[in-house]
Amino acid sequence: MIPAGHYVRDVLAVVFLLTALGTGWDTGQAAGPDALVPVTLLSIISLALPYLSMASVLPRGLTPGRIQHVRLLANAPYMVVVVVSLVHAYGGASGAAEVGAGRGVGIGVVFGLVGVTLAAQGREVELRAGARGVLWTVVTAMLAGLGVVLAVVSAVLYVVEFAGEAGWGEGTVFAVDMILFAGMPVLAVRGLVRGDAVWRDVAMVLGAAGLLAALWAQGAGETMQDAWSLRLSGPQVLLWPAIGAAAAAPGIVATTRAAGVRWINLVSRLFQVVTLVALAAILIHGFRIVDDPDARGVYLAGVVLSLLALVTATLGRNALVRDATAGRPAAVGAAAGLFAVALVEMAVLGISQSTVIRLDIATVLSAWLVVAVVGVVMLTGPASVIADPEEADAAGEADAAGEAEDPSSGPSTDGPHVRAEDESIWTVNDHDAGTGNLRSWRARAQPPWRPAEAPPPEHEADRQGRRGHR
Repeated sequence: MIPAGHYVRDVLAVVFLLTALGTGWDTGQAAGPDALVPVTLLSIISLALPYLSMASVLPRGLTPGRIQHVRLLANAPYMVVVVVSLVHAYGGASGAAEVGAGRGVGIGVVFGLVGVTLAAQGREVELRAGARGVLWTVVTAMLAGLGVVLAVVSAVLYVVEFAGEAGWGEGTVFAVDMILFAGMPVLAVRGLVRGDAVWRDVAMVLGAAGLLAALWAQGAGETMQDAWSLRLSGPQVLLWPAIGAAAAAPGIVATTRAAGVRWINLVSRLFQVVTLVALAAILIHGFRIVDDPDARGVYLAGVVLSLLALVTATLGRNALVRDATAGRPAAVGAAAGLFAVALVEMAVLGISQSTVIRLDIATVLSAWLVVAVVGVVMLTGPASVIADPEEADAAGEADAAGEAEDPSSGPSTDGPHVRAEDESIWTVNDHDAGTGNLRSWRARAQPPWRPAEAPPPEHEADRQGRRGHR
């Protein structure tokens, strides 16, 4: 029987793959290249393999593990088309006849990457048959690395070709965009690779924010371009949704800790991410005043609202760090305040006659909206959080240790209240490691002949004490 979650994943894969066919692929094409049609059909056919297996249509030798291999091979041509499109994006003339700006990329590439990533993911039965969860950890890391490569190439070309023409304010905004769009996924994927399950959740939230920004750009074609030049703007939100989709692969095992503490730490970490994103928004708004003084008032309002979002997220995180049980209402209020700030900034920029919402600010606002919604849901939705996070954490630790408590004794309420982990955003929790991360995979790959560590030397006083006892 196929789990319901797999049906949802398959439906989303088909929707994104078909949407990419009719969406702008670069600045000069209303649709993708001719090769996109057959590779899209091949990816959609690969989604039917589990259903054909259930209907006993496939050969008996095609085991679930081999079906996973066939699916990966069937989706490989689509990735080849994407890579070729990225190479072409840096060359030629754009659709606006801007020679040297390159053909660029469109929202269609964003949707296509999400669709093929979902289509290529294995099912749980295939993973139990031998497929490695570490594969999708590597894929997620490669997508984040690709974003860094594109950002570096774009930065080099920008400096070589446009540094003399662009103002220093515009150049600074370009640098902030490169750090934001390439650095935030790397920060989350770094934790995922090392086994921190909370960072895996953060990567999926960033993917949802990037997808919302892409849908926004697609629907606001008159004010926000649905295609952009990689030379002039860098990767932007190109890879965020695909990274989130790859991080959601079932092969990447989630945390083994209690669910209540997991969600609390997720919201705390998301508030930290918001502070970084808000800092980037402050810099973007501030330096755009240099080259666009006519919109000074609008950008100053953006600076103030971004600063307010930064303070709101900081207060929400601190409430969870002090006491997650007592501070939950304050954290929910901070998430709701963040949502309101995002709406106000959208309204300020939307009604302005001197400027428009650009893709970088649209991504910032999308991140605030998604984090606010996730924060409210995580702090009010899961029963493990609503009931008592401390009891859920204690129960999870007891289960992990193989301990059984007397049901008649009831849960213990002694000890300090549960708190979100008061750690730097650059910290990774290795104790959340599962079987789908690189660190645990390396540990399992240690050769059996590796000598065991020698026990620590015994203290002389301990030896003498045992002799006297005997």
